[in-house]
Amino acid sequence: MNCVYDKMIHTTRQLEWGKCTDSQVNEFLSQSRKFKSDLNESVKSLRNDLNICVLNKDNFAGLSENEKFREYQKKFKEWLDAFTDKLKDDTGGKSDFEDSSKNPGPKTELEYWRKRLQNITALSEQLKSEDFNTVKEYLKKQKP
Repeated sequence: MNCVYDKMIHTTRQLEWGKCTDSQVNEFLSQSRKFKSDLNESVKSLRNDLNICVLNKDNFAGLSENEKFREYQKKFKEWLDAFTDKLKDDTGGKSDFEDSSKNPGPKTELEYWRKRLQNITALSEQLKSEDFNTVKEYLKKQKP
């Protein structure tokens, strides 16, 4: 969209629009920008750029079982704290929502909740990661 259509649409001369009025051209350009923005946001939501649960297994290779258990516990707590920070409602998107205007309206609120859903989905994917499950299963087995 960015490389082909966007450039083509926005560099088209007035004569090439044929019988379209200026308001029709402007409406089309506005809608194409909105479509491009929505498309980019959809692609962004599919990418998972969040990497909270990363485990370098080489760091645990020479440790005794007790040391490994303590290190895994620390790592697990670190991950859970990062999840908690990411989920806090009083940070990130909420302040953007409140600062947008005195009466933000439904569009702003929908944007806020869309961003929240993206964050929750990204965190959910982290819970499915191999490193997270390795630590979780190890700690489960070690519990008395």
